[in-house]
Amino acid sequence: MAAPAFDWSDYLKLANQLAAKPDEASQRSSISRAYYCVYHKAAERAASTGCVDRRSHWRLWDVYGHNTDRVCRKLYDIGSRMKKERVAADYDPAATRIAERMNIQLSRANNFLNVLSALAPGLPVP
Repeated sequence: MAAPAFDWSDYLKLANQLAAKPDEASQRSSISRAYYCVYHKAAERAASTGCVDRRSHWRLWDVYGHNTDRVCRKLYDIGSRMKKERVAADYDPAATRIAERMNIQLSRANNFLNVLSALAPGLPVP
């Protein structure tokens, strides 16, 4: 019997658990896990409509950004902002206001999942 597929929403649960910790490493990891939750949820949705390249984060966000649907463009906006925050959290040792940025990232992740769930069937188009 095959194991059930991993639920990418578990990354957001982990992000919230990490957010409760006071250390910067946990807060930076929270930013990253929140991003990867939305990235994988967006990739699953895009794959379901024929967009299958999961190797490039920017290509995935471009799929949403180049759609004429305003909800797709909103997902692009949120996702690309979250990507920038994830890169800063993972690679910039001088990044500041990590706790504040983490809270914004968690809010964006929840917003993203709500918007994604309201996306019309068949979107995004390849």
